[in-house]
Amino acid sequence: MTRTASAISAKPAASSGLSTIAGAAPAANSALATNCTDTVLVRHCTSGLRSRRSRCAATMSSTVTLELLIADESTTVIAGYDALVATLLKPERHFRILEQLRTTGKILSSELAVTFDVSEDTIRRDLDELGAEGKLKRVHGGALVVSTLHQDYRDRRGQEASAKSLVARAAASLLQDGQVILIDGGTTAIEVTKQLDPQLRATFVTHSPSTAVNLAEHPHCEVVVVGGRLLKNAMVTVGAQTLKTYESINADVAILGILGINVDSGITHFEYEEAQIKRAMIEGAHRSIVLCTSDKLGYSGAFQVAPLAAITTLAVEPGLDPALLRQYRDSGVECISVDDIEQGGQASAPTTDRSQ
Repeated sequence: MTRTASAISAKPAASSGLSTIAGAAPAANSALATNCTDTVLVRHCTSGLRSRRSRCAATMSSTVTLELLIADESTTVIAGYDALVATLLKPERHFRILEQLRTTGKILSSELAVTFDVSEDTIRRDLDELGAEGKLKRVHGGALVVSTLHQDYRDRRGQEASAKSLVARAAASLLQDGQVILIDGGTTAIEVTKQLDPQLRATFVTHSPSTAVNLAEHPHCEVVVVGGRLLKNAMVTVGAQTLKTYESINADVAILGILGINVDSGITHFEYEEAQIKRAMIEGAHRSIVLCTSDKLGYSGAFQVAPLAAITTLAVEPGLDPALLRQYRDSGVECISVDDIEQGGQASAPTTDRSQ
């Protein structure tokens, strides 16, 4: 059956520079008849799927990527394609790959090849280059987020210092007088000790010698140090003794550093014994505050610490894209930043006991 092209028009989006489809009508199987020179992706669905490029034209100021699904007598226009996908330069493609990785926690070469309309060999070279630069972890078929927690504790101390300070401020603001607080090791947890209210009167329990040393400077807080075998690269104790001690404590709050968090896996870590200790801390407290800089969002490690259902609060950096946090909020996790504290927002929300 022969079909002719009719009113298909496009107009540039006001803020993003992308083009949106204003209307559509039946189109010919091989071409779109308008007057322009923009590149359009046309997918015909008859007996099977096949893709081709066509030169479409409409009088507009930006490149448009359009998909037409033609099945029997009907034609459907699918909008929402990135207008610049077909003409991205390599640095732009790398930026978008990393942006997607940060959101999802993992990427597949085959899916990226479709998204960017390039060959899988091109995507593999992109991922190899980004992996060599330390911006992602290359795995068979795709890539994962790189986490700095794989590095030695001493090497992590100066990394993301500003972000860690802001996350720590949000977490410290939630602590109250009279509480028993379990606190983890790690550079962000140590930053929490520096952000404490000088008038706070509380008892801290920690398996980190470094955290304990910093807490010792506080004038009104008691410090309990949990013994065990020292894991030197992380500067925390682990083992049966450490685990047994945490299992015997009924605390108000647990403050934890993490390797990564995502909706499917919850909190994860790369070291098995540390994952056990963190799990015991969450189970032994009425409220858990997870310290999460933006590089941890979407990442998944080898060993699960706890599912999202066990987590109360995520302390994050201010100014993050709301879309990055929406999936955690939708799962019932409170997400706070220093902006929320200063505005008297989420930080004042009632504490929920999720330890049962």
